Amino acid sequence: MNSARLIIPNDLAFLPIAISFVRENAVMIGFDDQATKDIELAAEEAVSNVIQHAFSPGEKEEFSIICEPTTLGLKIVIKDKGQPFDPNSAPDYDSDHPEEADAGLGLFLMRQFMDDISFHILGREGKELHLVKYLHGEPAHGPPTKHTATGPASSDLQTPLAPKSVPFLVRLAEPAEAIEISKCAYDAYGYSY
Repeated sequence: MNSARLIIPNDLAFLPIAISFVRENAVMIGFDDQATKDIELAAEEAVSNVIQHAFSPGEKEEFSIICEPTTLGLKIVIKDKGQPFDPNSAPDYDSDHPEEADAGLGLFLMRQFMDDISFHILGREGKELHLVKYLHGEPAHGPPTKHTATGPASSDLQTPLAPKSVPFLVRLAEPAEAIEISKCAYDAYGYSY
């Protein structure tokens, strides 16, 4: 069976189409009802995160969802040219206190329902999120991973101040600031820089 690709705009109105696409691919591969629902939920979180957070407000773009059958199951690749994202800087969801905030819930659900997730930074080609589900629920290489990233890492940075007369310091960039600098370059030049 060949891989299938769906290209949709970054508009939440297209989310049901994306989920149907993923569902039908999972069913064709042979996943049972429960595994298919798990795949749908993880894909819904991933796709809605791209739509809501990868692009600047009002920016109209398209991104791809690719379903690739593997010898062990299904790999879903979500590829976009939105703002750089560092999964290591995302907050961890606290399942013991779910009433506090939804911060980190999307990654938490993806990790819960998929056997492996990984993030790949592709330079001018954007970035990809890979979601893998094994047909019989058995990962080929040990237990499911939390998440990995390829590319530069960052740490949490302060929210930028509004343009006013504010004190500032000119200095060399720290390696942990790479993702924020990448976001600024993206906002100015897109992936053409």
